[in-house]
Amino acid sequence: MLTALSPLSSGHNDIAQIRLILERYQDDATIYLGGAPMIADDLVTFVQNDLTTFSIGVFALSFFALGIIFRRLRWIFLPLACCANRRRNSRRHIRDDGLASDKSYRPTSCHYC
Repeated sequence: MLTALSPLSSGHNDIAQIRLILERYQDDATIYLGGAPMIADDLVTFVQNDLTTFSIGVFALSFFALGIIFRRLRWIFLPLACCANRRRNSRRHIRDDGLASDKSYRPTSCHYC
């Protein structure tokens, strides 16, 4: 049974191999690939692609808006750097054994602002 919850899993590779096999017989017959693992794999792949596209668009829009508002590179990069630093510091701490600790990091205010 194929299970795929992440495109990096072996289930994703299995589904990709099955699709390659189906392409060879596409001229001879109409074959459909279905099932929950395929749907889950497609969903995860689509969401990852959409997140990549959306994050680039949000960054470009933020850069453009900050440029219009502040009109200096210093005041464009400074808020973006603070946001990137805040995101990095707000992740949960993962211990060496792979479990999340109860200690949560609260993001501190940016020392530039």
